[in-house]
Amino acid sequence: MYAKNKRKIHPEFELFLKMNSADNSGDIKALQKALNRAIKTELTLKQSEILNMYFYENLNMTQIAAIYNVNKSTISRHIKNATEKLHKTLKYAEFALKHRIK
Repeated sequence: MYAKNKRKIHPEFELFLKMNSADNSGDIKALQKALNRAIKTELTLKQSEILNMYFYENLNMTQIAAIYNVNKSTISRHIKNATEKLHKTLKYAEFALKHRIK
């Protein structure tokens, strides 16, 4: 499902890290690892597939809706719910990075 090679990180997390750290390569790797773990453990299979198509394969919501034979608003709702769930989960990773808790 996800490529084993270099993966993009969610644009919001990348921007956050760039704004809050001078040398953030270690932080980016830690958040990428946390994001990948959260995708595998916190999201349903359908949510992770939809996020993969949307963020990594650059398909738009209409294209994804056609694949699943559902309304575009259903895909929008899946993306919204999945990203909210990931955001909540990754707040803990962000806290750990800020306070260097391991």
